[in-house]
Amino acid sequence: MNRTAAIVITYNSGEVVGRCIRSCLAQNIDVVVVDNASTDDSVDQAKAAGASLVIVNLENFGFGHSANQGYRAVGDVNCILLLNPDVEIASSIDPLIAACVEHGAACGMLQDVKGKPQTGFQLRRFPTSTVLVFEVLSFNRLLSNNWINRNYRYLGENPVIVEQPAGAFLMVRGDVWQAVGGFDEGYYPVWFEDVDFCKRLYNHGVRIRYVSSSTARHVGGHSVGKMPYSNRVTAWYGSLLRYSCKHLSDVERRSVAMAVLLSAGPRCVAGIIGQRNFVPVTVWWGVCSKALLTLFGRCA
Repeated sequence: MNRTAAIVITYNSGEVVGRCIRSCLAQNIDVVVVDNASTDDSVDQAKAAGASLVIVNLENFGFGHSANQGYRAVGDVNCILLLNPDVEIASSIDPLIAACVEHGAACGMLQDVKGKPQTGFQLRRFPTSTVLVFEVLSFNRLLSNNWINRNYRYLGENPVIVEQPAGAFLMVRGDVWQAVGGFDEGYYPVWFEDVDFCKRLYNHGVRIRYVSSSTARHVGGHSVGKMPYSNRVTAWYGSLLRYSCKHLSDVERRSVAMAVLLSAGPRCVAGIIGQRNFVPVTVWWGVCSKALLTLFGRCA
């Protein structure tokens, strides 16, 4: 008999994690919660909702580390469902499980709280250097209909195979997870760890199936939105540069590093205005230091 377990990683997720866990239990799947030093009632809410196991970390080890913790804790399972705490399963995941068993990995459809598909967020191709440059320079935000962005986010498409679905609703077969070595814990605390994981799945020969009939409602940005400005900036750019070093050519990663350096000045000024202090100067100095290391071939 196939057994599926969900891994839910919490960080101050008390107001949403209960609904997430109950939606899993309604699908007859066990839930392992890994809490990263929440200061709210996330742990109590997870236990009250019926999680099979709640692992309490005394510090925030980041998503990748916690996902690997969860994998070690679920034991002998056929499929592992990665689920964000602000996701609530809304339909049967039997088709998702079937696709995962057959192909090694699968994802369902994420919808917003009103039931609208989260197009542009959930399904993406692997980021090229051009995509990352466009992201860093905000071209994809300011000119979202450009061809680079449309291709990257599958806009106007209905794919069957997806290169890089969001890790918020992703299912992986247990033997496949083990074969690729789980998540790279160097992406800390978040961002690009799921992209890297999907890239290594792809390199291993796994093609992720998109099962739109299995749906889940997703609030979005629940834990990330609570991160301080300095942590958000440092984590996003640090993870972007790490991914560039691991998966892009020398020329490509240098172009990404140059884009980070070019954008640093205006973003620092915007940060000073938005934060009403000079903390962004220190933050962006750190980002530029990492970009310079990447530019000159000394990747962390």
